[in-house]
Amino acid sequence: MSLYDKCRKELIRRKCIARSNVITFTRINQIVRGWINYFKIRKMKIFIDKFGQWLRHKIRVIIIKQ
Repeated sequence: MSLYDKCRKELIRRKCIARSNVITFTRINQIVRGWINYFKIRKMKIFIDKFGQWLRHKIRVIIIKQ
């Protein structure tokens, strides 16, 4: 399962609206940190930048929908 898939699973709107933002952000933080620690940061700068943009967009949508 890819990083995007794991984050998508946690960022489903109806799940995010039902629980607090702190819990949602903590879970996403754990997933991303674990993934980055496993694969290490070298050679992934472009991917991390694109993923960061995607993740910020998803979080923004969740906050607006609440």
